[in-house]
Amino acid sequence: MKTLIKILCLSVLWFSCESDVQGCTDSDACNFNSNATTDDNTCFYADDWEDECGVCDLIPSNDNATCEQDECGIWGGDGQSCGANLIGNWNYLTASVTITDIDGQITEDVTEYDQENSIDLTFNEDGTWNQSILENDNVINYSGTWSADGFVLIMINDYIPIESEREYTFSNNSNTLSMFYSQTAIDADGNIFATYDVVLELERIN
Repeated sequence: MKTLIKILCLSVLWFSCESDVQGCTDSDACNFNSNATTDDNTCFYADDWEDECGVCDLIPSNDNATCEQDECGIWGGDGQSCGANLIGNWNYLTASVTITDIDGQITEDVTEYDQENSIDLTFNEDGTWNQSILENDNVINYSGTWSADGFVLIMINDYIPIESEREYTFSNNSNTLSMFYSQTAIDADGNIFATYDVVLELERIN
């Protein structure tokens, strides 16, 4: 498998050397193309474009009267489009759990995922989600529905129809997803005996 990956990587490098990619080759320009091999005279700069909001691009729709971005990063947005960045396939990187019992004792645990133990999560455009958990050659699949209100993700499992809310943030150009949520553990008498604070880190796989 590693040999195949090396061959594919070498093939990509060979083809990219053979092709002539036109674009802006000036790294100081707003539209710098790091893959360009030939400059096509399309470079433009912040001083060349009177952008009232200071956005380094040539898209007038990014300018609005108040020059404000909503919490989703959209100029003039209404804060309701954040969930669009969730759509796609995600692979779990780590899961960090902090457990606090009723005596105040704290226990921390971090799980790192790999090819043998992995979790894949897909948010579909139709508001459904699918999750596949691989652990020691055993696969468990889950599904449900999802929605987002700002940076709060609401997930409902088809098997256990309980609404779960998770706060989330993006980084690395929306290719890294962090999710945060807390839940309580209750005994048979309905008494809380522990609180779990969970932080999940995921990476976009397509």
